Amino acid sequence: LLLARAVANVLLKVKSLSHLFLENNVLTDEDAKVIVKGLNDNYTLETINLSGNKIGDIGVEAFAEMLQHNKCLQIMNLDYNIISPVGIAKLSTVFQRFENSTLTIFVRENDFRLVD
Repeated sequence: LLLARAVANVLLKVKSLSHLFLENNVLTDEDAKVIVKGLNDNYTLETINLSGNKIGDIGVEAFAEMLQHNKCLQIMNLDYNIISPVGIAKLSTVFQRFENSTLTIFVRENDFRLVD
């Protein structure tokens, strides 16, 4: 959580950051929830790369809630995490509410096994 707290702090204080690359840092759902706190009040970040981490459905749910309010973010890369179809469905609600959104979310190579 130390890295996530530092990232959230930077997101809250630095008003000129437009791209953030955090791939392959073993970030978890708990880390994602902390990062979301920084993104909630950040209106400059356009791209965040979180590929190759350990973010699952709980972290994705936090991102989906944040995306209801943050309209600046344009690209979110969640490739190579552990997101199930349930998490993907939560993300899809963002697009259902905002048809004209320019947001692109990448979710390749996640845990797409069917859930019973």
